[in-house]
Amino acid sequence: MRGPLSAARSNWEGQATERPAAGSLTCVAMTVDSLLQQALSLEPSERAKLASGLLTSLEDTPIDTGEIEKLWDEESRRRVEQLEAGTARTFSRDEVHTILDELRATRRR
Repeated sequence: MRGPLSAARSNWEGQATERPAAGSLTCVAMTVDSLLQQALSLEPSERAKLASGLLTSLEDTPIDTGEIEKLWDEESRRRVEQLEAGTARTFSRDEVHTILDELRATRRR
C-alpha cells in the first residue's frame, strides 16, 4: 500500500514523479519532527538524495550577515561573561590535542 508521501516523492530536479489522487492527502500540515522521523525511516540512498536536495535548496537562500554578526556578538559576550564569572575556562592548544588524543584512544578500544 502506498502512503500519501509516496505520491509526493521527487526526483533530482525537484519535479513530482506522480500526482496524488484528488482528495488523497488528508493531512497537509506536518511538523519538522514528524518529517524528520519519516525521513530517517528511508533507505540510506533515499536519505542521501533527500539531504542533497535540501542542501541544494539552501544554496540560493540569501544570508543575512547582519543577523549572523548579531548572533556572534551575543555568543562572544556570553563566553566572556562565563570566563569572568569563573564558570568556564580556556584550554591551550596542547591541552586540546591531549584531550583529543585521549578521546581517540578510548574510541579505538
